[in-house]
Amino acid sequence: MKKVWRFRILSVLMSLLIVLGVIVISKEAVLADTDANTGLIYTITNGKATITGFTAPVGFSGTLTIPSTLGGTNVDRIARNAITFESKIKSIIIPSSITNIEDENFKGCSNLTSFTVDAANADFKSVNDILYNKNGTKLVCCPGARTGSFVIPSSVTTIGNNSFYGCLLTNIEIPSSVKIIEDWAFGHCTNLTNITIPNGVTSIGFCAFYRSGLTSISVPGSVLELGDDAFAAISTLQLINVDASNAVYKSIDGVLCTKDGTHLICCPGGRIGSYTIPSSITTIDPFAFFYCEAITSITIPNNVMAIGDFAFEECTRLTSITISSSVNSIGISAFDLCFMLKTIAVDTNNTTYKSIDGILFTKDGTRLICCPGGKTGSIVIPNGVTTIGADAFGDCYNITNVTIPNSVISIEGPAFMSCSGLTSITIPESVTNIGSMSFFSCRNLRDVYFYGNAPRLDKDVFTNCASGFTVHYLNTSTGFTNPWNGYTTVPFTAEAGVSYRTHVQDIGWQDYVANGTTSGTSGQSKRLEAINIQLDGVSGGIEYRTHVQDIGWQDWVQDDALSGTSGQSKRLEAIQIRLTGEATSLYDVYYRVHAQNFGWMGWAKNGESAGTAGYSYRLEAVEIVLIPKGD
Repeated sequence: MKKVWRFRILSVLMSLLIVLGVIVISKEAVLADTDANTGLIYTITNGKATITGFTAPVGFSGTLTIPSTLGGTNVDRIARNAITFESKIKSIIIPSSITNIEDENFKGCSNLTSFTVDAANADFKSVNDILYNKNGTKLVCCPGARTGSFVIPSSVTTIGNNSFYGCLLTNIEIPSSVKIIEDWAFGHCTNLTNITIPNGVTSIGFCAFYRSGLTSISVPGSVLELGDDAFAAISTLQLINVDASNAVYKSIDGVLCTKDGTHLICCPGGRIGSYTIPSSITTIDPFAFFYCEAITSITIPNNVMAIGDFAFEECTRLTSITISSSVNSIGISAFDLCFMLKTIAVDTNNTTYKSIDGILFTKDGTRLICCPGGKTGSIVIPNGVTTIGADAFGDCYNITNVTIPNSVISIEGPAFMSCSGLTSITIPESVTNIGSMSFFSCRNLRDVYFYGNAPRLDKDVFTNCASGFTVHYLNTSTGFTNPWNGYTTVPFTAEAGVSYRTHVQDIGWQDYVANGTTSGTSGQSKRLEAINIQLDGVSGGIEYRTHVQDIGWQDWVQDDALSGTSGQSKRLEAIQIRLTGEATSLYDVYYRVHAQNFGWMGWAKNGESAGTAGYSYRLEAVEIVLIPKGD
């Protein structure tokens, strides 16, 4: 899971905790060291030693014997995540001095077969090689190499955090004494294909069965709390059944929902093909469809108003999704890692969002929210977009070029993170802010061209880009140095260009194209109805006018103004284009049109007429290019 924002939040929280920790212990002596014999990393604070890590020493036998003293000080605590994912450990011996083993220890120790706890330990014990608290009410950890079947003792009321994480057991029997299943308790238990959650369990934690091998799950009536992603990313899971007596949850066609049927909490990861969300649903919860990799299309009914964060993350075979008119809230990275998603369609009656060429925007077109991960080739962002949203292009590995219009002011981080098809990108002069990690790990991105003054750059914007990555800036711009924010910079002189778009019958406004690229259609018999043209990279301007059905020649307009008609279904029949100001002394503007019954006509230049004025033939496409004087 990418879960960028969740990781950031956790990082901030951890940083705060570290700061608070520093404040608390600042007046005490702190010693950090590594014990050469055991490979244990530890700190000494307030006269007590805490184990914070482990690195297997040379010649390690596989048995980790935790000493009761380190650095001449009693060892009383194993810090969170201190000993994890250590394949060399086969057994762990815990002394009597240990009073606190924090969460997430010993997970991922795939060859661990046994725990042995000193009988004098007042807080922990081992029974049949498994670690428990002293009175046996909490199962702390089952060794990861344990295989076959296992019956949890009837004294256990809590199955601890990560207690069976990654274990090889094929069957686990949970007694009726258990009330709480903590976070990640059975996470990554891929051999576990069946389990019965007994009535009496009231709480199931975050990612409790994440990526296990279950094919079905039955939630008893006693469960009152389910953590996020409790049943997520289980590719074999076909059904989630909820006992009818449960007061908080229910299942609709095997999908986990709230009792009132308004929240869709979790779709089983083994669902295949198309899926229509039930009509009672008003909210699709965060991660609701996480890793439903076999679903190919999803239809959202009109009652749905909110789509949660990461709701469809890693739906890797999802090719299309239709958002209804009622949706007014879409969370961050809702379509994250959907690599085959080519189209996000939005009902035209939706007042909050819209879709242009399958890309999701706010209704007013000012914010680009999400480009589907299955898009390929070149993308031209429509003029009028002011913000490219966080993670908007984060999964678009097959996009090779993105054209950013002059309307864009802000690129939020990480808008293009890991978009590996990009080799270069142009940042227009309108951009004033680029957020953290916006182009992080775009590993083939070698060149970025800035046409305006230096924008504000947050951290790691271009970190891990291609070798030799270079920032190119217009030689008339200000604020760039060498290096600039740690990146090599080189000035360049602007080259002029022309960009344009057309309004096409039955299609509407197409995206802007530039410098001789065709705008319109060919072979579809669709009329052009209007055009915008703008000049780039040179002083001066561009003027143009069109000959319109039933109207004739309109007045001259300039610099991206509309020429033609909108909403009147009138064809363009001819066009004239000319340069103004300094541009006229440096360039000629050439243009040609594709006309009804004629096809592509000859090139015209500098205000000449191109088309069929007076013959009532429709224009179907146009190409425009600037040519330096004398070429």
